[in-house]
Amino acid sequence: MKNRRMWYLVFLFGVLYSLQACTPHPESVKPADQPLVIYPEYQEVTIPFNVAPLNFLLRNEGVDAVNVSVKGASDSLQINARGHKVVFPLKAWHALLEAEKGGMLEVSVTARVGGQWLRYLPFTWQVVSDRLDAYVSYRLIEPGYEVWNALQIRERCLENFEERVLADNGQTGGKCMNCHVHGQNNGNLSMFHLRGEGGGTILNRNGKLRKLTLKNEHMVSAAVYGDFHPNGRYGVFSSNIILPMFHTESNRRLEVYDTVSDLAIADFDENRMLISPLTADSATLETFPTFSADGKWVYYCSAPWVTLPDQVSQLRYSLCRIAFDVEKGAWGNQIDTLWDARLNKGSVCHPKASPDGRYLLYTVADYGTFPIWHRETDLQL
Repeated sequence: MKNRRMWYLVFLFGVLYSLQACTPHPESVKPADQPLVIYPEYQEVTIPFNVAPLNFLLRNEGVDAVNVSVKGASDSLQINARGHKVVFPLKAWHALLEAEKGGMLEVSVTARVGGQWLRYLPFTWQVVSDRLDAYVSYRLIEPGYEVWNALQIRERCLENFEERVLADNGQTGGKCMNCHVHGQNNGNLSMFHLRGEGGGTILNRNGKLRKLTLKNEHMVSAAVYGDFHPNGRYGVFSSNIILPMFHTESNRRLEVYDTVSDLAIADFDENRMLISPLTADSATLETFPTFSADGKWVYYCSAPWVTLPDQVSQLRYSLCRIAFDVEKGAWGNQIDTLWDARLNKGSVCHPKASPDGRYLLYTVADYGTFPIWHRETDLQL
């Protein structure tokens, strides 16, 4: 037994020594004459202390080994690896960020290219003591735009990459599921739309599930894009007829636009839809509504109707708001334009209010309401 244990220790030491010997270490390092290219672009970012490791790939051509050093004021972390992939150990990563809360980390990258080790200019990560909300939900779908098959709504932990499935269309006869929303970053208040026969909006309030038909005779369609009121009783939605258009221009793929769109507010307690003539005007397209942080305003995007698809490049949305009286459950009687598409020569979409009510984040493109194929798209605050 003693000899067997000794043999095992010798074998284990040999394996560890071999692995160490096979791990590449920088030798005769020279400064790189090309900038470092990594994916995702994590250079010079601010990160919460509880975020999962910022693993990345080197996109510089010919990289077959990499050495990464992350140094703070009191702790550090070093990675040596074959290939072009940098993966940080979870426990060591969190220990480093915990020790360096409120400080700065310097990231140095050395890579072997064609047998030569090259040192790239370092970059920094600022570690803040703010805690990131631990979970995000998203729709997992194949990366195409003509057809789709399998899709899921998933939840991922942003601290450690763990995932779980919230809804799977394989269990619903292949129906489309989309527009999943959480109210006030609260996992006990959420919804998503299930399309097709027998579908509806699946509402979750404190673990109680209801399937709702968010449509009445005054609406052009069932609810599409939506958001929760802070109190969870109301939801504001667009009602859209949406069409895709394929471009013949080589640098563009797809355009998606509304031929008709209005707004409506759902009262989940009273099972009714609240319509305002100000946001249900056939001469105007309204979409992407969201409540302000205090629930007193509805922000949304509005564009005058144009001939589509011929004039899609002239389709430009302004950022507007209208009051909402939560006590009476009533729309306001005046529309304010906050960002004028004509004056700014652009088109706005996807507004979202910060939880403290100080900021409004939105997307701006040259035109239209479907910015993912628009390279000129930018975010404004």
